[in-house]
Amino acid sequence: SSRVDDAPPASTIMSSDYASSGVPGVDVYRMSSMNGMSSDFLPLAGVAADGVFDYGLRFKCLRDRTGYYADDKGYVSDVTVVMDTWSLKEPGVRYAPVAATYRKRCGPYGPRPRWWGGYGSQDDLGHLAGSAPLLIYSLLLAANSMPKVSSLLLSMSRSSRASARVLASLLSAPPYGSPLGSLDTCTLILGGLIPACVHLNTIFTTNQSKHERYHFLAHAYTLCMGLLSACVRLRAPRAKDVTLPLCTCFVSLLFTFHGQRNETSKELHLVYAIVMGAFSAARVASMYDGRWGVFSAMCGAWAAMLLFSASEDGVKYEAMMNLDVPATALLTGMLASALTALVVCVCGGNARGEEAEDPTPEGG
Repeated sequence: SSRVDDAPPASTIMSSDYASSGVPGVDVYRMSSMNGMSSDFLPLAGVAADGVFDYGLRFKCLRDRTGYYADDKGYVSDVTVVMDTWSLKEPGVRYAPVAATYRKRCGPYGPRPRWWGGYGSQDDLGHLAGSAPLLIYSLLLAANSMPKVSSLLLSMSRSSRASARVLASLLSAPPYGSPLGSLDTCTLILGGLIPACVHLNTIFTTNQSKHERYHFLAHAYTLCMGLLSACVRLRAPRAKDVTLPLCTCFVSLLFTFHGQRNETSKELHLVYAIVMGAFSAARVASMYDGRWGVFSAMCGAWAAMLLFSASEDGVKYEAMMNLDVPATALLTGMLASALTALVVCVCGGNARGEEAEDPTPEGG
């Protein structure tokens, strides 16, 4: 173990009384000389010393709630030793306790939590609120870019039933499907409104930090962009509605300046911003050429998984699996491409003997 001064509060607190009775997994002993440790672990309580006092500490990777956790290098265990001392020259005079925290590296693997076990911190839920709408939108975009699905949504928009027309509009991503497609608008409004309300409640109740205020403002900005998208769709139908790719591009860029809790999360956010830039560019391109839709959807799903993996629990699981940032990026990219391929296989038609078709409707 090594001495650290910036450790969070550890749950294992020891004093001379605890050392004499023994704490499971922790051995505190006095050094027999300045040349090394004694082979005999002597009780620390009641030791008299004049001047320099030397002691040793040996402990295992204690798995408690606060002293055992994961950082960007793996799992660590912290133990705090509190030394209570009294004067020998002035009986009854007690000195101020001295606390020293020690940290031991426990390797990249820790106890495997149950599924969803321990998940749900504010940081985890914030990443989930940002990644889930993007992932759902990307999968629907991949389905929209398939000619069979786009034609189905277009025929539903011409149905005599109002419910079919409304459903086609909600599921259509411009320029695919229904001419009144509002999937981008709904994603921005719902993906901004719900998390913004949650973060606003957090600010007024428990957490008023700059970190929390940024998350609230980011979702409020997303909500405002959704309202702008709705105005464009209703009042300027001939204009290209690129509010969603603009919103995602700017928010991901600002993420690179947003403070993170550890270096791994910071680097994952940087990779996320790069992939999100590719998604935004491909989404704008798909407005003019529908064949860019699949690539845009894959980049969106990849960015959503990267954002989810940059959460506190995501970083812990990556440390357990001994994955660094490039490996995590490749793993999420592999999952995103496989998921997009599954949507294409399910929703796409049989291309054998058929000529490639641009799914963009005429005039779109």
